[in-house]
Amino acid sequence: MNEIKRGQMVKVVDTGETYSTYTDMFNHMRAKLGFADFTHARGLQPEKDKVYMVLAVEKHFNNNDSVALIHNDNQKGYLISIDGLELI
Repeated sequence: MNEIKRGQMVKVVDTGETYSTYTDMFNHMRAKLGFADFTHARGLQPEKDKVYMVLAVEKHFNNNDSVALIHNDNQKGYLISIDGLELI
């Protein structure tokens, strides 16, 4: 698997990898970006097979999994393990 990085376009292949209630991680990643023109899609999942932009990738606070903050034009940010994404 290619390494997923900030700025890349990805497709969601497994919505079960979403961290939809991980607000602390979302706030941490959004703060590091320095802008806040989107909100956490708390309790929601990104749409499978849709294309999103990667805004950030960080290690999960409690394990070694890489978690991506992804976004499309719906003004919502989603946290998802990179295992649930595919580079396009």
